[in-house]
Amino acid sequence: MRAGVDGLARMQERWNPPEDGKLKVNVDAAFTESSGEAGIGVVIRNHLGAIVLSAWKKIFGAGSAEEVEAQACREGSYSNEGVSTHINKS
Repeated sequence: MRAGVDGLARMQERWNPPEDGKLKVNVDAAFTESSGEAGIGVVIRNHLGAIVLSAWKKIFGAGSAEEVEAQACREGSYSNEGVSTHINKS
């Protein structure tokens, strides 16, 4: 365990790779309630842990952390569709 920025104990999670031949999408989001500014990030890795795609996006006028997390999931899904299609065609 390690202490977070707020001083609370956090469990440190270890990244688990997908099955051989599959891709894994990880997304995250950050939201500042006072300004409505947010950011999302997407990382797609193969079974070896190699990054296949990474992307980020800044968002203005977001309404909530949940909204931004949902948008991050949607962006990750869209990104994975494009990468999977490209890899499957190769």
